[in-house]
Amino acid sequence: MPSGSGECSWMIDFPLMLQYLVVANGGLGNGVEQRELQRIFGMYGTLLDIVMQPNKPYAFVTYADIASAKAAVCEVNGQVQSLSCGEVTFYINYVKQGKQSDQQLSIINFCVWLCTNIPLLLTNAQKIVQRSNGSNRRT
Repeated sequence: MPSGSGECSWMIDFPLMLQYLVVANGGLGNGVEQRELQRIFGMYGTLLDIVMQPNKPYAFVTYADIASAKAAVCEVNGQVQSLSCGEVTFYINYVKQGKQSDQQLSIINFCVWLCTNIPLLLTNAQKIVQRSNGSNRRT
């Protein structure tokens, strides 16, 4: 398991943290293969399920526990992944387990959340870069 503890300095509290995740840009429609998702997300805990639908640009990942899902979100969300189809950035959100229509609604909610929080995410990223640059100068 990677060194990530599942605690992110940048993470904004999501309204609902569960072991069910939607992975935007992680679907068959983007050329991502299930074995690649298993390799990447399997590093953070026990996977119960990965659901990928034909021609969809997203996938659903289910962990055995919330801590594993949180660790995956912290370590993988917004990070570029080198896959067989090329370089892909995954964007992840928590979703409720339920019918496909509920999961699609969760994707829409995540997109709305992302659009409304981009300024805050950018501000947090700038602070992290500034802190990193400051610590590099001191060494």
